[in-house]
Amino acid sequence: MGKIVAVLASPRTKGNSSAIVDAIMDGAMGLSTNVMKLHRLDNLRSIHGCRSCNACKSKGQCVQSDDITEILEDIRNADCVIFSTPVYFGSPNAQYKILEDRMYSFLKADMSSTLEKGKKAIVVVTCSGPVEEAMPIADKMYGVLSSIGFDVIDKFVFSDVGGTISSKDDGELMDRAKKLGRNFRNT
Repeated sequence: MGKIVAVLASPRTKGNSSAIVDAIMDGAMGLSTNVMKLHRLDNLRSIHGCRSCNACKSKGQCVQSDDITEILEDIRNADCVIFSTPVYFGSPNAQYKILEDRMYSFLKADMSSTLEKGKKAIVVVTCSGPVEEAMPIADKMYGVLSSIGFDVIDKFVFSDVGGTISSKDDGELMDRAKKLGRNFRNT
């Protein structure tokens, strides 16, 4: 059995990010015994940014107690994590950035990871502008997640071209996402 955690930063519950993440998770379900958990960052009510207090370096985890605490613990215990964010003004949205900053707690004082080796990650970035403008964000997420200790196995970048198309209507994209999810069945 594997534990797959999806983190959706988009406030749109039926948007492009959700459709791609849902397809990955649908592929992973099948007849498997995987445990799936979905966190929608927009539903969080009590969240704090990283305080750069470095207490996590001696305590082994972030010492703040808020709605991000459970997500950090679920990420720590997951076999695979799907990280998804829309692009706002050329960057990941604020909800994702807060989580990303708090994942600093996964690093020891020497900047080595506290995460178990082999933890997989998938990056999903959606935007309304050109895909070429969103690719650097996906690449940056890839770099940050890799430095934290994740093995990033795939990146999805999708543009709805100013709201004129939907990711769920892109058969090739949905097939790719489901196929990736099937790789996690009973792993």
